[in-house]
Amino acid sequence: MDVMFTVEIVIAAVITIWIMRTVFTFRNKISSSAGMMTAMSMGMLIGLLGGTIVGVINPGGLFPSTIMGVLIGLVGGYITGLPFTTMAVLDGGLSGMMGGMMGVMLGDMVASNQGALLLEYMFWMFICFTLILIYLLYDVTKLKLPVLVRNPLLLTIILALFFVVIEQFNIPKEVSHKEQIVSPHTKHEEEIDALNVGEGIALIDNKTKVIATDFSYSPNILQIEAGKPFTLIMNNEGDVEHDLELTTPEGSVIHIHALPGEETQEQLNLPIGTYQFVCTLPGHKEAGMIGSIVVT
Repeated sequence: MDVMFTVEIVIAAVITIWIMRTVFTFRNKISSSAGMMTAMSMGMLIGLLGGTIVGVINPGGLFPSTIMGVLIGLVGGYITGLPFTTMAVLDGGLSGMMGGMMGVMLGDMVASNQGALLLEYMFWMFICFTLILIYLLYDVTKLKLPVLVRNPLLLTIILALFFVVIEQFNIPKEVSHKEQIVSPHTKHEEEIDALNVGEGIALIDNKTKVIATDFSYSPNILQIEAGKPFTLIMNNEGDVEHDLELTTPEGSVIHIHALPGEETQEQLNLPIGTYQFVCTLPGHKEAGMIGSIVVT
């Protein structure tokens, strides 16, 4: 699983538990109206984030994803409203159901290669709004915030620096494949020798097929002759959606994707160089879905 994705899940869970603990521990200091607002806010935010994650992970499965997203939001809003009135429970649950449905539709509609970016935005939105909710709860209960979160600007800077550091460590598999694009004037012979030939090289003429499984490409190294157009075919034999994306020297992105059991293809004509292709669905590249095209 992607390191950043895991860290964000943990942070979202910690903030959620913090808010739940606050409302249960200090429920006598929180008014009914503040309790209803807290339940509605948490139901909507948990539903949106949870629904979006489900929609991105399970593209095309709108019905089961919607059921799952609705349940996530419903449970989140219901639990947050429990320390207060029945109306707070009702408002929290209904808001959670609505947030879950909207999150699933958003996650399902986005293009597969944009799923990771959408999740980044949703996590940051969740963190920002739940932190605001924490400030409001501590203001209502007259409690003193921990030093770390007492200054919003300081907290924002710390979070930003933390995610920057995490992102720097989130590139281990890309380094071993060297540069994604190589100039025709580079010593491509050295790069070819550096590739792991034991993983399988497919010599192709005008067509080649890459089989995508959960979670690898076979073969994961393709060797072709420069100046000859060819058809790249991807056959998805896995249980989930996969794609294949590479960037040309001109900066254009070649992207093909297929649902389980489907086959898609793209016409290519690449100059001399070594090109890395990856599966852009969240967590798939990190699980090993990386390959190379060597043009000689």
